[in-house]
Amino acid sequence: MRCTFRGNPSPSIVWFKNEAPIEEMHGKVDIRILSRSDGRVSSRLRIHQLDTHDTGYYKCEARNGQQTMETIGILKVLAGIENK
Repeated sequence: MRCTFRGNPSPSIVWFKNEAPIEEMHGKVDIRILSRSDGRVSSRLRIHQLDTHDTGYYKCEARNGQQTMETIGILKVLAGIENK
């Protein structure tokens, strides 16, 4: 999942799953944030080895002390056959 925001001052970005903040977990969850000089900030949330527990509402929230903006997506992971 990706999101991009622009603001002055540049916003900080936090990811949430079902309203709980998401933290990076080695080998499971990666969050990348890229700030540009024009005030744009982009972020990518990558979840490795998806399973049904990853189903939920995901929110990317940007704050810069003056405004808060967000974008929300729904991820639904269906049970299936595992590759072995």
